[in-house]
Amino acid sequence: MAVEPALERVAHNPTLRNTVNSAPPIVVPPGAPLRSWGAQPPTKTRPASTKLRGVAIHYAGFNVEGDPAAIMRSIQRTHMEQRGWWDLAYSECVALDGTVLEGRGLLVRTGANGTNASNRDYLAICLLIGPDQTPTTAMVEAVRQLIGVVQYYQPLATEMIGHRDIKATSCPGDDAYDLVRRGAFQPDADVDPTPQPVTLASRVEALEADVAELKRAVAS
Repeated sequence: MAVEPALERVAHNPTLRNTVNSAPPIVVPPGAPLRSWGAQPPTKTRPASTKLRGVAIHYAGFNVEGDPAAIMRSIQRTHMEQRGWWDLAYSECVALDGTVLEGRGLLVRTGANGTNASNRDYLAICLLIGPDQTPTTAMVEAVRQLIGVVQYYQPLATEMIGHRDIKATSCPGDDAYDLVRRGAFQPDADVDPTPQPVTLASRVEALEADVAELKRAVAS
């Protein structure tokens, strides 16, 4: 598969990864060259933390059809012109066919996660889907490889969360969040990327897991 230029630079820049040993070549999903989707330049940038905790998964929040590049331009206009943000908020975006379109990039702090702390601690990958669309196998594989690049230069950035873990929101949708909870986006995941049906039992299980996590947090 083709290597997106921005990610290739990250993967092969020794100052951006915490390793002194040679590593296998990083192969990332096919994607547009660096912001070639017609992006406006950002008004400001801030470097990503060198102590990332992981990646937050988002979704577009509306059913996506048509040219992904046009969708990216529309999202960027909303973020910059209506919300007054520096740039499109996401680090990277992934289309249903697995195409990767660079947002702020992996070296810039995201603006998508909702709080200063979460923007510092997590990059943000947006699935270009809405509530009536399901992540495809190609999309999941593309996200896995993106996260593999992140973990290559920041091996401790292993946490995988959904946007709803940070704030009250439906993002990234039930199907994508199910994949987050099952670890399906991790680079070495041996998990069927097909979203599982949401049942009452699965909802109860998810709530019990959340309660257990809150108890651990309080105890610590």
